[in-house]
Amino acid sequence: MTLVLSALSPAYVVQASDRRMTVDSLPKGDEFNKALVLQCDDGIFAVSFTGLGEVGGRRVDMWLAERLLDEGVPELAADDAMGAIALLATEWFRTFPARIDKRHVFAIAGWQKRGAASRPSAWIVSNCLAEDGRAMLGAASDAFEVRRQAIRESGTVEAYGLHQAISRPDRRRLKAALRSARDVDRVEDALVETIRSAASKPAWSWGIGRNCMVISLSPAGEVRATYCPDSTPKVEYGPFFLWYQGGRNYCAADIEALPPPGFGYRFGQAMLVGPSRPGASPPALSQEDPSVARFRFRVSESKHKHDPKRDVTLVETCRVEQRTVPSRYNSTER
Repeated sequence: MTLVLSALSPAYVVQASDRRMTVDSLPKGDEFNKALVLQCDDGIFAVSFTGLGEVGGRRVDMWLAERLLDEGVPELAADDAMGAIALLATEWFRTFPARIDKRHVFAIAGWQKRGAASRPSAWIVSNCLAEDGRAMLGAASDAFEVRRQAIRESGTVEAYGLHQAISRPDRRRLKAALRSARDVDRVEDALVETIRSAASKPAWSWGIGRNCMVISLSPAGEVRATYCPDSTPKVEYGPFFLWYQGGRNYCAADIEALPPPGFGYRFGQAMLVGPSRPGASPPALSQEDPSVARFRFRVSESKHKHDPKRDVTLVETCRVEQRTVPSRYNSTER
């Protein structure tokens, strides 16, 4: 299990999740990634999940990234992509042994284009949520279903997984922090602090860890992912990132970078991996070259589009600027 929080407003979309893996309600580790970024034909989205993190030695995030790439899902519109996630998960989960608790939720949040503008949008793809979209059923259904979430103009916060661990005082503090936030860093910090408060409670620490991953997405379509360890400063990082460009589907993963001062690296025109925040520990890269980016990479041929194939710029250097939150959007409800 895990705890996933999504905060959406007309100024930002931020999704955070802890990284604890449990087996039979016992912690297995706190370094398991449970999130990826998917750029579709009409938007860009963070996909985090709660439930199963690994099956038969195979990571769920790795399985999802590989299947989305192979099926050409980055070429699809977002609504069709959500349906593809539900179908792929239904097919895979039906192969699991009956003894496994198959309850699982994919939480998706990001920006979907509506004409010339982009709007914050969110879905849940799940096999275990009740009609209210929050309560978890006692057993998994045979198929995953897609539900679009309602987004308030003033802002929305959604919690999935072990959301019962968030007390009323926790919720009040989170809402107050989001109302006063003046930059996306503070929004990220507020979500991480809420997860860690939940993890500190003895009744919930078995399933929620203090190490977190945060993905923030701007209205302009740029994405930044940050690993937030409990015991050391946070650092920029890139989980699985999938996109379509120039007649092919691409996936970059486990991105670590040491860019020049004041700069970052942009992958696929969307994923930004900038310098470590002030006081942060740098990635475990060689210091011999002050400008380094290391990552894993896969490519597949297009499945749905028929654009001519062309060379693309996979990664380029760019300036990294702080993103602020306009004061008129500093009001988050629910």
